[in-house]
Amino acid sequence: MLSKLAVRMSEPIPVGTLEVGWPQDDNTAIPAGYTYLAQLVAHDLVQNVGALPPVSEFTGQLQRDYRIQRMVLDTIYGSGPSGGAVHFEPSRSGFGRELTLRLGHVRNEEGHPAQEPPPLLTGQPARDIARGRCPFREHAGAGELGPIARNGAPDAMIADLRNDDHVIIAQMTALFHEAHNIILRKLMSRHGSTAQSVKHRVFLEARKVLSFVYRRIVVLDLLKKLLDQHVYEEYRDAKREPIDPDTLTDTQVPVEFSHAAYRFGHVMARFNYLLNTELEVDLRGDKPALQHLMDRSSSRRSDLVPLARNWLVDWSHFFDLGDGRRLNFSRRITPYAGKGFFTDTTSVGSEAGGLKGGLYFLDLLRGHQAGVATVDSLIGNLTPEQRNRSPLLSEPSLRQNEIGKWLTEKPSDFTPDELVSLSTNPPLLFFVLFEAAHQHQGIRLGTLGSTILAEVFLISMRLNEDAIERDPAMPDLLRAVFGASFPTDAPFPADMPGLIKFMKAEGGLKPVIKSPRT
Repeated sequence: MLSKLAVRMSEPIPVGTLEVGWPQDDNTAIPAGYTYLAQLVAHDLVQNVGALPPVSEFTGQLQRDYRIQRMVLDTIYGSGPSGGAVHFEPSRSGFGRELTLRLGHVRNEEGHPAQEPPPLLTGQPARDIARGRCPFREHAGAGELGPIARNGAPDAMIADLRNDDHVIIAQMTALFHEAHNIILRKLMSRHGSTAQSVKHRVFLEARKVLSFVYRRIVVLDLLKKLLDQHVYEEYRDAKREPIDPDTLTDTQVPVEFSHAAYRFGHVMARFNYLLNTELEVDLRGDKPALQHLMDRSSSRRSDLVPLARNWLVDWSHFFDLGDGRRLNFSRRITPYAGKGFFTDTTSVGSEAGGLKGGLYFLDLLRGHQAGVATVDSLIGNLTPEQRNRSPLLSEPSLRQNEIGKWLTEKPSDFTPDELVSLSTNPPLLFFVLFEAAHQHQGIRLGTLGSTILAEVFLISMRLNEDAIERDPAMPDLLRAVFGASFPTDAPFPADMPGLIKFMKAEGGLKPVIKSPRT
């Protein structure tokens, strides 16, 4: 049944009065960069080391989430600059680590896997994440290495390897690495001492400042774009108490968030992107498709990394910097997932091997296996005022009828029992997408989806407020980095464009110039 639903989600079917389908599903309210900022934030909220087992095999307490501190950029910093932390620069003395986050140089052009890779542009700005390969790998196993293994860079030197899933998330990670290094440099310049104890204190200050700005961006920029306006205003600035008070002390993110609702971000991903105008020229007007972006990863096609310079992300195409550049927009949040992640077969072990649906089927299956709460029970947790904002929430018969109409809009393989089941008890992820389309034309999440996100995001923020926002030293640190006028009510740097502009003003995010062939 879930496989059939995933197949249905690959077809452009109207939701209420909303026609969905390319190119009408562009969401001009949310530039595409926020899709990948949201992905980075997801990695900062949840750290999984394995998939959940099926509910039928669940035998006891399940540690589904290993992230202890949330919303403090653990996904960037990891455990800090300890001796084995390869995402920090190695010490110039040969002992331990520096306090700057590592960045990697890029190549002039892509090479051929059977040939020696082109040299790195070491005299130009480092704009990729750092990558490498073990020089002793050939001697570690039997047989000769193939050309990709021999010439590639299979080791991404970052704290969270999920942040090398594709070009854009890796570039987002490199952006935060460079932002840390800029802030560290500015704070270090205030101290005449180079004592190790002073340097470590300044490192912690730099991390706090970047975490403060990041959290500010998440609340005032990302969530403001994603959430229903009423829900956003209720939860912003801790105005609303959580529905479940235990969430203030629970160390785990609820599966309703991690294995259902937050996976809405997959439908925001475009099927191709304008990374920069030079690559567009090199590709003769074409834009790289998702598979091309995913291939340029140390874990997939290590021969294609370190990146060629024309695969670097120009952030002015992903966030509105006010410079008139063409923007990639995210896709609307609707149950039309499209065929970008769709495959005819999906191997998910003996339980689901050979079924259709690709990533969307996996998302639906994971929610089912995790045992997420039913849509009806979650709606029941809302206040009457919240339910009355949408007839989908306040009128069960209308909800069932609207979903049923959508499911039967085109011929399908659903059985009558499956149609009844999906209409009366829809998978949570599907309903979050359907609600967003029905209530807000896919521009933002609906009431229930927004509430699930707000509970996790803003409660996670509260757990660390004393260490970040309420730190008595924070105002002085912010003034040292951003100037005497900060913090104010002005948007800078309370959004991603503001952070990018700040970094450029401080000499960051410099372009890498093409070198003549030798």
